Amino acid sequence: MVNHYFTALQLTINDFWFSHSIAGTFLILSFFAILLALLTFLLFSFFSYSPLWIHKISEGSRGYFHPVAAGLFFAGALFIPFVFGLSILWFLSISFLLFWGFYSRSEKGIAVVFLIAVGLSAWSLPLLLTFFTAKSPMLNQMVRNHQEDFYWSPPEIDPAEPDWRGAVIHASYQTQKGDYRRAEEIYQEALDERPGMVLNNLGNLAFYLKEYPRSIDLYRQALNAESGLVSAHYNMSLAYREMLSFEEGTREYEIAKTLDNGRVEGYTRKSVQFPNFPLIDERFEKMDLWRQAVTPHPDQIAHAEKIWQGMAGKIPLRRSAVVALLLFFGLGISSFLFERFYDASFCALCHKAICNRCRRTLLSYHLCGQCGTQFKSIKKSDMALLESEEKRFLAGSFLSSSFPAAGISP
Repeated sequence: MVNHYFTALQLTINDFWFSHSIAGTFLILSFFAILLALLTFLLFSFFSYSPLWIHKISEGSRGYFHPVAAGLFFAGALFIPFVFGLSILWFLSISFLLFWGFYSRSEKGIAVVFLIAVGLSAWSLPLLLTFFTAKSPMLNQMVRNHQEDFYWSPPEIDPAEPDWRGAVIHASYQTQKGDYRRAEEIYQEALDERPGMVLNNLGNLAFYLKEYPRSIDLYRQALNAESGLVSAHYNMSLAYREMLSFEEGTREYEIAKTLDNGRVEGYTRKSVQFPNFPLIDERFEKMDLWRQAVTPHPDQIAHAEKIWQGMAGKIPLRRSAVVALLLFFGLGISSFLFERFYDASFCALCHKAICNRCRRTLLSYHLCGQCGTQFKSIKKSDMALLESEEKRFLAGSFLSSSFPAAGISP
């Protein structure tokens, strides 16, 4: 019983549609997780470092700007892209530019990871969209061919499909109908793309037409194109036996068993189950299915372009990863150009925002004027107090705020 359950589990995992749905769900959830994490990081930046800007604006105006008015001014500068109808990319750029100089080294590393991840995710939007619209008629028929669905309904694709995959599907359907000559003509269209597969299947058509010497020659050609093709050896053994060449047939059968005994046993069971189709056709491989599934259709590319344009304006989608890298380098340069604007910090004791004008330095600690007056002489207990307060404040980082019930110190 347990063996049957494990066999069913293995068949489920190997099923293409199952693995495709799992991969698609994982990619889409990862994409939304990146966006959610980016939003969390922006909120962390806003609530952590906005007080520094508000205090700096208020102090820089010599008291003309009340902290509330300074806060409104800062919010206006932060959300100005939306006022002028600019894309969200400009909002992200201004947000990172305003907070970049206040980030610690680890926070800058997190910001860089987010920029690259969002750029690559946007660049792969057409691929992500394929998992919503992957069940095209072509892919459905390819999966049926891969799963050896022998009794097909007519394929739901255009018979004049120029792609070699369509030719293989229609040739397989003509083989099922018994129109071997027509199937042979169609297979010729796919010969250059997959010679091993097509030559083996052409040998099967010659076998069904009772042209056994020609079928053996075609199997030989298939082996020359793709050595180790188990089906060609197996089919050749049946062709030799039809010609009453049992010694050659047994030799080819043994070669096939040597290459893959389990597969040959499966071939034998199929021959018994489907006596009208005793030969083994080469089918699409799973890699063919994945290539078809992840190849974006022009409609998907167009939809992805519209989504990207809503985020970045007229910048082409293919440049999204480059835009992310350029934004990163721009932030690095801006930190040097505007270094003097990022001189605000938090008081190590009361955690109020302070700037150069109201900062008091006690050894390596920055204090506000009110807290600085408390230390007329430095004692060992004072140093312990400063160290504990600073550690408590640093604990409210972005990484800790990502977990439930974690918070940022006020």
